[in-house]
Amino acid sequence: MAPSTAHRLLTTLVRHGFVTRDSESRAYRAGPTLVELGLAVLERDGIRDRARPVIEGLRDRLEETVSIAILDGVEVIVVDAALPNRLVVVGPRAGQRSQAHWNASGKALLAELDDVEVRRRYPKERLPTATARSISTRTALLEEIGRVRAAGFATQFEEIEADAGAVGAVIRNADGRAVAGLAVTCLVSRIAPRVEQVAAEARRACAEISARLA
Repeated sequence: MAPSTAHRLLTTLVRHGFVTRDSESRAYRAGPTLVELGLAVLERDGIRDRARPVIEGLRDRLEETVSIAILDGVEVIVVDAALPNRLVVVGPRAGQRSQAHWNASGKALLAELDDVEVRRRYPKERLPTATARSISTRTALLEEIGRVRAAGFATQFEEIEADAGAVGAVIRNADGRAVAGLAVTCLVSRIAPRVEQVAAEARRACAEISARLA
């Protein structure tokens, strides 16, 4: 279509909240209305309702933040989070959006894609970073995804925020397709010594939620 037509349509979408425009890059991205629609789909499919008791149980057992996120392009959107009763709480809140390759749940979801699709979503070699420990290249991301596939879970240590770490796994629907990622997030000092234990707990919780979706 003509550029003027495209611009007029985008202006309308921005006005109604379906699209937002970054003030620096001027790039367009999904807006809050689309996020609300996405959450409505999850409500319709019963994912949040069925997952909530499970993530609350996992939170209580581990006394750490447990969240669920969905993949949107190269970003993840947190759709629900169960926070522990701690003075210092580490972890995302519902509605938070960030780069998938910074997050344990995001890496777990990216690992469900084949390498061709990952390259399509990340056409450039250099990737945005949040900290000095963030994955900064597509090559490194593909290597990390390979490790996630082999291990069956993903990790991140100070890749999105200093002192914060997480373990993530995927939730599947009745067809076996990954529909969301689950992450356990806490201080690196608390999660590093028990990665395998937390990963096993996270995978069991994902399996339980998946069974509820079947």
